[in-house]
Amino acid sequence: MKPLEELIRGYRTEHAEEAAYIGAFLELLKHPDAFERNHLPGHITGSAWILNRSLDSVALVLHGKLGRWMQPGGHADGDRDVVRVALREAEEETGLTPQSLTDGIWDLDIHPIPARKDMPAHLHYDVRFCFQDFG
Repeated sequence: MKPLEELIRGYRTEHAEEAAYIGAFLELLKHPDAFERNHLPGHITGSAWILNRSLDSVALVLHGKLGRWMQPGGHADGDRDVVRVALREAEEETGLTPQSLTDGIWDLDIHPIPARKDMPAHLHYDVRFCFQDFG
């Protein structure tokens, strides 16, 4: 897999809001701790959109801390291979073993995470990939 910076530089979107994220991601990646969860004000996370065989449903999980239904995903924790991060989180959170559907980024998002007693409010720079579960 290509380095994340290269994937982001090659990523194209029709959505102006998402296109504006590209520069912010590239700026974050200049920091050596961008893949560490303790890097504030934000850090890289990886997520997986998992489609079913007929491509008409997506797997979501109830996020324990946020109380929202979301795609599986999580912190890179130093792993610069964000596809591996997304796949690991998908397998851990759903029990599925999905296969990649795309050869690159599916979606980019930067979203706020509220403060908790052990962590101030910060941003997740989420890199999303598309997978399919054939089970």
